Order: sequence, then C-alpha cells, then structure tokens
Amino acid sequence: MGLIRDLKVALASRRLFRNWLSAGFKYLLIKHGLSGGFITVECGDSEYRLSPKLYSFIVNAYYDGYVSGFGCNGLMEAVLGDAIRLTVNRSGDALLITPDGTRLYADHLDLIVLSETWLFDVHFLGFDLSDWLVVDVGAYVGDTPLYFAKRGAFVIAVKPVPSHFEAMLRNIELNPGLSLGSYQSMPRLRIGMATWRLGWVVRLMVRRQCLRAALGGLGLNHSP
Repeated sequence: MGLIRDLKVALASRRLFRNWLSAGFKYLLIKHGLSGGFITVECGDSEYRLSPKLYSFIVNAYYDGYVSGFGCNGLMEAVLGDAIRLTVNRSGDALLITPDGTRLYADHLDLIVLSETWLFDVHFLGFDLSDWLVVDVGAYVGDTPLYFAKRGAFVIAVKPVPSHFEAMLRNIELNPGLSLGSYQSMPRLRIGMATWRLGWVVRLMVRRQCLRAALGGLGLNHSP
C-alpha cells in the first residue's frame, strides 16, 4: 500500500515539477536508503534544491488536497488550506507564514499541528489575551506559544525535547515583534532519567532557568 501511494503521489507531482519523474525516483531511492543528498526539482524558470522531508511534505500535501495554490516565480510558494503560505528559495530554505503573520522555519513540518493551530483554531482562548498567563507544556517548536503571545498573553513554554526546544528559540527569533529580551544560560533540570529544559516566553522573551527560579520569578512558592 505504501509503494502504491508513493507512485500515485509521484504521478500527481507532474502538475508541480517538470522533472517530476526523476525527482520522484530520487526520493524513492533516498527513502529506501539507496541514495542520499537533496532532490532538485524544476519549477517555473528555476531549479530548487529540496531536502527529502520538504519534498515529501509538498508532494503529499498536494496529493491529499491541502495545497490550494502553487507557483514558482523566484520563490516557490504553496498555499496550504487557503491560509498558510509555505515559501522556499532556490537553496531549499523554507518558511511558513501563518494567517496572523507569525513566521516559522519549516524544519519541523507537521500538517496536523499547523492545521490545528492556524486553520481550525483548536487552541483559541480569545482575541485579546493581554491579561492571561498561559503555561504551554509540550510547546513543540514554539507554534502555540507564538499563537498565544500574538494575542497578548504572557506565556511560559516548556519542551523536554532538546531539538524541539532549539527550534522553538529559532522560531521566536523570526518574530522580533514578540521578543522583549535576550537569552540567558540555564542549568538543565533533571527529572528522573529525562533532561528537561524550561523556556520562558514573554511575548516572547526567552530565558533558560531552573524550575525553582522560574516559579520564584512568578511569585510562586515551590516546596521540594
């Protein structure tokens, strides 16, 4: 079933890329460990070097009907769900631009997460959250902290996965209008066998701190 879908997706991608056949074949080789590197696609008058993950995201989203607009004119641009713009330069650097203007690196593409947050508003708490304190446990790559901070909330974002935490910091840097400060060093907080990192996000000022200091900064007492 997986191979049949891959072939159908590759066939559908002929509406996106002139070299759809060779690009699809290269992706299948990479997927099955028979090759490596990037996938060069021809679109418009240009060539774009895509990572296998980005290529897969674009062609699968198109096949599944999530792409409502697509074109290449200097930048490759795909419109997802009539609302979210994915832009890719010729080197394969990709950005997501949400309906509220939030910008995210497309390193961690997850169509379900994007849809939940910016298409279906499953996290919606109100248009004006300026008097709110939001504690986001499991902040992924900063999509929901940015979503809440954009509406004025004071946000504490917690993410235990180091790669996701670093991605969150990069995404916050992409949105300087929400950043009020710089980063500080933080000792890691160890709970059991897991290494956790706590990031403060204050529209969005990020500081790395231990949990005791974070709670103290909020005026909350913490007993061991």
